[in-house]
Order: sequence, then structure tokens, then C-alpha cells
Amino acid sequence: MNGKRYSRQRELIYEALRQTEQHPTAEMIYQWLKPANPSLSLGTVYRNLNLLADEGAIRRMAFPVERYDAKTMPHPHFCCDQCGAVYDLHPVSYTHLTLPTT
Repeated sequence: MNGKRYSRQRELIYEALRQTEQHPTAEMIYQWLKPANPSLSLGTVYRNLNLLADEGAIRRMAFPVERYDAKTMPHPHFCCDQCGAVYDLHPVSYTHLTLPTT
């Protein structure tokens, strides 16, 4: 959030994204923040998510419904075909395994 003028709403959106393990849609973030911020509009959420993504502060993920991630380091995701939820895939270490000797 370096290049743009400070915005309280942008900060709220960014913090909501940073504080969740989910990979929310813009609509989800809007629903989370709207009760405490009645003046917030869905358009504002979309604009600020796009600004944050363009700045590299967050990642935009193109699933059937666009989702967002505050973790900007490259990592794989899994998208459930049944419910549409998106999960981080964590690397698996095999260093503790020993190969059988022949």
C-alpha cells in the first residue's frame, strides 16, 4: 500500500484479508465489513482489492469466482469442486522417510 493515498476503507479491506486463512471473494469481504462500516459499498471493495493487487500487496486468484490472498509468496492452492472453497496446499517433507536397502 505504498503508492496510493491512505484510505481507511482500503486499510480495513487489507486487514480483513490479512487476518483470514480463507481466500475470500470481494463479496465475502464486503459482507464481513459492512455491518461495522455502513457506508462501505461493494464497488469500493472491488476497487480497493484491484489497487492492492496491482501494487502487489495481495494476490488475485482466477478461480471460477475471483478470490484474493494476502500471502503474496508463490504457493499452490486447492479448489474444492463441491463447495468452491480454496485452500493453501502446504509442502510435504519426505526427509524423515528412509528408503529400503536392497
